[in-house]
Amino acid sequence: MESPQAWKAFTDFMAGFAAARELHARAGNAGSFVECVCLGASLVDALLRVGLILQYQLHNRTRDIPLDLVFQGPSDQPVSEREIYKRAQAQHVIDDRMFEELQRLYDDRNRVIHRYVISRITTSDVLNIAIRYERMVQALTERLHAIEARQIEERVGITVPGPAFEGDDARRWLEELADEKHTPVLAKMLRGS
Repeated sequence: MESPQAWKAFTDFMAGFAAARELHARAGNAGSFVECVCLGASLVDALLRVGLILQYQLHNRTRDIPLDLVFQGPSDQPVSEREIYKRAQAQHVIDDRMFEELQRLYDDRNRVIHRYVISRITTSDVLNIAIRYERMVQALTERLHAIEARQIEERVGITVPGPAFEGDDARRWLEELADEKHTPVLAKMLRGS
């Protein structure tokens, strides 16, 4: 049975994902490398969680969404990034090579955030880490498309066939979704409108 609470949480999760995508692109355009690393890590985590949801649905022949993957309340047990990596590897969302790169990225991200001042990491290093995160986001997006295609083929889960959603229509839809996370006033400020 589909849980209304899980579906609401998933809708909120997707709003957060859209907002993170928008902020990530904005940071990249501004040359804000540290922000790109932080948001790249958030996007990777979100993409892996979506992949886990899709694989769960395929495996269990359901449209259910595991709540612990899309929502964490103040008293809930957190599901760490490293735990998400392990689950994603075990559920074949990622392969061993991607898992190892995610482990390195996690360590490098921590160097950027916690040791930029007290280590020999350079701004050039931060840029390279941001680029590696961007490559991982692209690779994970491709992996998710393959899992989505399998859901469509098997007629299982939340992915359904439909027309391509691109260009201005897609941008407007993503902005509207992101507005849920940004709030309208901040959304206007972020977009300069």
